[in-house]
Amino acid sequence: MTYQILQKEATTDNHIIYQDEAIVANFLAELPSVLASLESLSEKNYSRK
Repeated sequence: MTYQILQKEATTDNHIIYQDEAIVANFLAELPSVLASLESLSEKNYSRK
């Protein structure tokens, strides 16, 4: 019985880790686009001054 509980907890922990990895992967995939947008906004604000 203890083994089943521990196995279930390990599976839950692995699922959480995979979710975290997916979040990080999506963040890193979007990062170049976000940085380009920020750079564009920064250039627009700089040219107004």
